[in-house]
Amino acid sequence: MTVRTAQQHGQADMDRLLTHAQKGELNRTCLATHRFSLEDGTRGYDILKHKTDGCLRAVFAP
Repeated sequence: MTVRTAQQHGQADMDRLLTHAQKGELNRTCLATHRFSLEDGTRGYDILKHKTDGCLRAVFAP
């Protein structure tokens, strides 16, 4: 699992988050509202930027 954070010091919470994830206690469905491929990045960024379709958090993956 890769955790990347912004506007907070994510390393301070990393051990606690990984422990919860390993135990299956972390609900990962709330971590991203939309998923996009890298090829669809331009459209995905536009949706994220303008909060279209209720997009609050986006994941871009190959």
